[in-house]
Formats: sequence, structure tokens, C-alpha cells
Amino acid sequence: AWVRDREVVSGYAVHQGAFGPALGLFVLFAAGCGAYAALSFRGERRPGLIAGASSSALGLVGLAALGYALSPLTWGAAGMLLSVAAAALAVGGISLAMTLGHWYLVTPRLSNRPLNELTALVLIVLAVQTALVVVNILAPGREAPDVSGAFGSGLGANPAFWLRIGVGLVFPSVLTWMAHVSSREQAMMSATGLLYIAMGAVIAGEVLARGVLFVTAVPV
Repeated sequence: AWVRDREVVSGYAVHQGAFGPALGLFVLFAAGCGAYAALSFRGERRPGLIAGASSSALGLVGLAALGYALSPLTWGAAGMLLSVAAAALAVGGISLAMTLGHWYLVTPRLSNRPLNELTALVLIVLAVQTALVVVNILAPGREAPDVSGAFGSGLGANPAFWLRIGVGLVFPSVLTWMAHVSSREQAMMSATGLLYIAMGAVIAGEVLARGVLFVTAVPV
């Protein structure tokens, strides 16, 4: 029944019943991540991979449920799902790249290939996010939220939108590209420092994006 449970909460049209399943899936996802970490530390590779794959699947389904819960604000469930999935990849990818950079600081002889590939993946994800922003801007939401007193009457008038673009997409893209080049040149300390800043920018950008969503009904 929750798939038809559409309500207006504080001026926002949402599928209220989908939030409960989404929360339950994220709890299971966190538990699975804990199991994966424990098994990995114990050297149990195969069970660890199974736990990791299972928790990843649960997280993806949780994102789908969350995207559906917020989909009345947007042009469709697909736009919201793609937005939150790309956001998860961006935050996870840049955080992992920053963490990986520290291994090179303590073990300089490691191959630079993993960090090269990971920073390249983050660049691709940021490019996909930028493309999704363009698509979601051009595809208007089905219902605009009724939020009285919201700062900025539209997307272009909202400074959070421009901060989202500049701080959350353009700035980390430049930093990640610089980190990618630095890693190729074996300058791992520089790459790690750049990734620290890029991670903060990506996280700040995602916070801004969620704020813009609830004011303009555009998943940026």
C-alpha cells in the first residue's frame, strides 16, 4: 500500500509510506557494511565479498525507495533516483579516493594505478551529475512545493543553486582532475591534499542540492 501513499507534508508532496522502508533498508545496509569490515579484517575474503555485495544491493534499493518517496516533487521517479544514486557515488568515490591517498603516504611504493582509476571514476560521476542537473532543469517538476517565505522565488533566483553548481560540481571537478594528474606523476601528498578539499566540496554540494530540491522541486 505504501507505493500509493501520497501525502502533503509541510507543503511538500511526498510518498510518505516509502520513508519507513527506505530507513529500514539503510539500517540493513549499515549492518552489512559493518559485517563486511569485520570479515575483511579477519581475512575472510569470500564471505566479506558476499556481505559487501549484499549491503551494496540493499543500499541501492534503499536509494530507490528514497527516490520514490521524493518523486512527486520532480518530473518523475527516475530523475530523483538517478540524482540520489549519482550523489551516493560522488560522495563515496571521493571519500574512498581521499582515504586511499593516505596509503600512498605510508607505503610510497604502491602502484599509482588504483588512485588513477578512482579519480577518473569520480570525474565521470561528477560529469554525469552535471548532465543530470541540465536534464532536471529542463524537465519541470510535476508539482511545485507550497513553501511560503522560501528564499528566492525560483531556481535562478536561489543563490544555493549557484553555490551547488560552483562549489559542488565545478570546483571539485577541477580539484579531482588536478589530483588525477598529481597521482599520475607520483605526487601522492599533493593528490591527497587536493582530494581532502574536493571531498569537502562534494559533501557541501550535496547538502546544498537537497536544500534546493525542497525549495524549487528540481533535483540538482
